[in-house]
Amino acid sequence: MNRVAENIRCSGVTAGSTRFRFTSHRFVRARSWRSACAIALGAGLIALHAYAEEPNPAVKTLQSDISEARNIQRVFADGLQHCAVLNGTGFYNSDQKRVIVLSDLRTSLQNLVKDQVFNPKKGHPWTADDANDRMKSAQTQADQDKYKCNLVARLPELTKKLSELESRPR
Repeated sequence: MNRVAENIRCSGVTAGSTRFRFTSHRFVRARSWRSACAIALGAGLIALHAYAEEPNPAVKTLQSDISEARNIQRVFADGLQHCAVLNGTGFYNSDQKRVIVLSDLRTSLQNLVKDQVFNPKKGHPWTADDANDRMKSAQTQADQDKYKCNLVARLPELTKKLSELESRPR
């Protein structure tokens, strides 16, 4: 239609409900600037609405914590039964389905080093460095289990805070 419109030299032609104006062999839609303004205004309103609907950072943080706690409830269900003793001094071993106390683990590792027991993961007898590495990973796991228990214990409080924040007017 552009080529056809470029070849017509008249002051105004009505095509459907749109009025065209032709100047210097190029057609210009009469209401195109209004259409462009309406589109820009619509896009701006959509962006403004999306910004207004975006929850504040406190709500986002609470939603994230609640989601994480619910996920932990599903994945770490067996370990949650032992939260009373998972206070950073032990960790839950899901393979053996029991809590391993770090002080007992340290004693066991020292005995492995002293007796020169073969370490199958390293391919040589246990060394003090191997025992220290194992204790570091065990301490990390104990800290993670403590965090999981604390987060799940706070779940009702987090849910209550979220409902209070969401019920407040903005």
